[in-house]
Amino acid sequence: MQKITLLGLVALCLYANIACAEFLTNQSSDFTLLSEKRIKTGKNVQILGSVGSGSQIKLGKRSFVQNDVFTNGSFKSASNSSISGRVVANDSIKVGSNSQIGRLDGGQDAKIGNNSLIFGPIGVAGNLNIHPGAFALGGISATHDSWNATGVPDPPATSFDNPNLLVDINVSKNQTGSVAPGNYADLNLKNNATIILSAGTYFFDRINMKSRSMIIADTTNGAVNVNVATILKSSNRASVRNTGENDSKFTVFGDTKIGPNNNILADIISLDNLKVGKKTLLSGSFFSEGDIRLGSNVIVNSSGSDGSIPQIPEPASALLLTTGIAALLKRRKTKTLS
Repeated sequence: MQKITLLGLVALCLYANIACAEFLTNQSSDFTLLSEKRIKTGKNVQILGSVGSGSQIKLGKRSFVQNDVFTNGSFKSASNSSISGRVVANDSIKVGSNSQIGRLDGGQDAKIGNNSLIFGPIGVAGNLNIHPGAFALGGISATHDSWNATGVPDPPATSFDNPNLLVDINVSKNQTGSVAPGNYADLNLKNNATIILSAGTYFFDRINMKSRSMIIADTTNGAVNVNVATILKSSNRASVRNTGENDSKFTVFGDTKIGPNNNILADIISLDNLKVGKKTLLSGSFFSEGDIRLGSNVIVNSSGSDGSIPQIPEPASALLLTTGIAALLKRRKTKTLS
């Protein structure tokens, strides 16, 4: 049976006059990571922005999300996870032990693990199971918010020429090349090769990046837009850099497979699955009409224009943690002794 604290009773009184859930509407531009299907991460993943999924979100151990999390399906976080904003799931919610979340809204049942802290109200449509060792600092709400799922923005109508009639762009090992905007077959970068793309629009059938290869988007004179018909694939320690103040964007009409230890500074829209290897730094916005899967120790940074590893903010102030937990522990101790 759910245990209602005095703080929870106050919250119930405050929210009892609200008859229905609020529906939250977001634009795709509000998200750093957005999938029309599932999102799954490995451990120690840090997402500096908001996350949205049309189906399901699973966060690995010690994951951190700086802003909000929205899903049209279920949400599950492993132990020691932190979300500074709110979690809004139209289905069930499961929060692992030793986690910290700003607020919870669920359309079905919710389960909160041991020693977890929820700072704002908890509102769910189904049953609420809070571990006796968890802290609901914001109390229990009689209502919950829902999310009107937003889709990945459709790319502009694009016509690819027959790649069999076009030439491949090949850059040999340890060499640097450049290519003007236009239509091409494959872009193949060997180990430690570099290609420079200038402002304009490119069409490739495939992009294959070997170890330590690099794409430099020179946006000094305008944006660089790269369209890939089949697949974008990178190996270990590959990178995409931006040398100007304008944007660079990759639209992939198939799968996107980013290898481990990559450093990618660009916006990516993948019309199929997006898979990212471990220890990779992504700087930009990353959308997928398929699943998104992030390996362990990945950082997704929406604001790091220089591609540097950002300073990770604390999910809650030390003062709030100290005073809130101390007060609850004192109350429990007093109740036990009385």
